[in-house]
Amino acid sequence: KLSNISLEDLNISKLVKNEQLTSLKLELLKISTCKCALDKLSCIRNVIEGISALSEKKLTVTDEMLPILVYLVIKTNYFHWIPTLKFIKELNLSQMINPENHSSGSALLYILTTLEAVLFFIQTNENLPLKCNDFVKVRERKNLI
Repeated sequence: KLSNISLEDLNISKLVKNEQLTSLKLELLKISTCKCALDKLSCIRNVIEGISALSEKKLTVTDEMLPILVYLVIKTNYFHWIPTLKFIKELNLSQMINPENHSSGSALLYILTTLEAVLFFIQTNENLPLKCNDFVKVRERKNLI
């Protein structure tokens, strides 16, 4: 059912074309061949940066980025997202982050949180098509947990 999802189902701007997302999907699929957590996070970071590059503003807000990332995660047909997330989270990220460079640590945590939000959204939303403001509701629900 989810594999048939379209850009329109997630209310993704008509300016974004499926062809533009092909390279991002391939980049996201690299996560399956990465052996360490930082490499996996790097794949996700590259995709997030690629999504931002799709925008004329070059600065995509989270509410615009998350539906595209949801779409890409679904379309990769990679079935090990939850174990991958668990693998990354179980490693002590604070040991991987250079204490002298807090901005790199914040970026890693942002990437991890973004992936977690996308997977949570996919797991908890069985009724498609989805509306963009559903991401806000999921975020609020997650804050209550």
